[in-house]
Amino acid sequence: KLVWILGQVLVLLVLVRLFGKHIAKVTKHAEDNIWPILGWGFLKLFFTPFLILALLVTIIGTPLALLVIGVYIAAICLSTYISGAVLGHYAAMKGWIKNDSLYLQAGLGFLTIVFVGLIPFIGWIVRLLAVIVGLGLVFEWEKSLLKNKVTK
Repeated sequence: KLVWILGQVLVLLVLVRLFGKHIAKVTKHAEDNIWPILGWGFLKLFFTPFLILALLVTIIGTPLALLVIGVYIAAICLSTYISGAVLGHYAAMKGWIKNDSLYLQAGLGFLTIVFVGLIPFIGWIVRLLAVIVGLGLVFEWEKSLLKNKVTK
């Protein structure tokens, strides 16, 4: 289990290296828009499988369904990392973490989610919220990408 957690932290550190400059903007956006983010994350988590099934029943929709499955799985996998990075940066903004390193902030936020997620009875709620928030932020990112494509 410890090796698995260390592997996840390594993936998180790579993601922070790639997207670290955006963490502050995402954290501010999450703080200002938490309810819409939770709503979109909930919708993405629970209704995307129904969309996939609806696409799979048509011959024309099958390739699109396969694409949506890939994006859905990737978003779920990334959601906890995103939530951890945002949680760590938020804690630093509030002064709970006295360090400017995005790597340390993201690592502590992620490990907080992982270890609180191990607590019986409330752990699954914490993990579910982390996934929902992460999916909501992924949805917001996807929306901004589409908006930039349309306006260009």
